[in-house]
Amino acid sequence: MSVEILLPNKHAELIQLWEHTVRHCYPFYCEHDISTIKQSVLPDLLDMLTLRAIFSPQQVMIGFVGVRQSKVELLFVNPSYQRQGYGKTLLRYATEILRCDWLEVDSRNKNARMFYEKMGFVDSMLVEDSEPTLIRMRR
Repeated sequence: MSVEILLPNKHAELIQLWEHTVRHCYPFYCEHDISTIKQSVLPDLLDMLTLRAIFSPQQVMIGFVGVRQSKVELLFVNPSYQRQGYGKTLLRYATEILRCDWLEVDSRNKNARMFYEKMGFVDSMLVEDSEPTLIRMRR
């Protein structure tokens, strides 16, 4: 499984994957949250990130990672492909190739937090002025 550069012409597919994953894996997000992030946050954020993705043999996006400087900003894998090593591959790429050593995770997202802990990240602080509350994790 190879990690590929994600070009701007794939941003719409990335947003679809993000939304699909959020709807299946983030029950604490309401429709308003999803719509706001999708319309107001993601389009601008994507232009600021270094994006990489894994695609199926049919060129369907399986998962992606977005980084800025040394921070993992986004990491999403289609729920149908989770627990198959794609998230590990993307996170290893981010840490080993792109030199990321920290991230922030929604405090309500226990599965993501456990995944990051398995990958060598540890809690370093609570970001108290964020909504929702985020946990900063470092490697």
